[in-house]
Amino acid sequence: MDTYLAAWSEADSAARLALLEVVMDENASYSDANGTQVSDRASHNDQIGEGHAANPGSIVRVTGPTYHLSGHLSFSWILAVDGNELPGAAYGQLSPDGKLTQIVFFF
Repeated sequence: MDTYLAAWSEADSAARLALLEVVMDENASYSDANGTQVSDRASHNDQIGEGHAANPGSIVRVTGPTYHLSGHLSFSWILAVDGNELPGAAYGQLSPDGKLTQIVFFF
């Protein structure tokens, strides 16, 4: 999950997409507690970019272990921006080759 969250911390769109390509299926979905839903990696890259435009310098990091079980995973994270930290958790599903096919953020 470090590579995935590094994408969240990357402001450059091309560099961010390169990170996402390593860890996400092309048609992976993302949803969150704000009601945001995207259905592919490129749209997820754009969605993260919108977050950077609204919160320049934001960094997301894992705050504990990542748990894996039969193609599912969960982990806790923190979004740090402007000296504030927003904690959250995430749930994901993995393809047989270990790439994310779905990720859901709770905060």
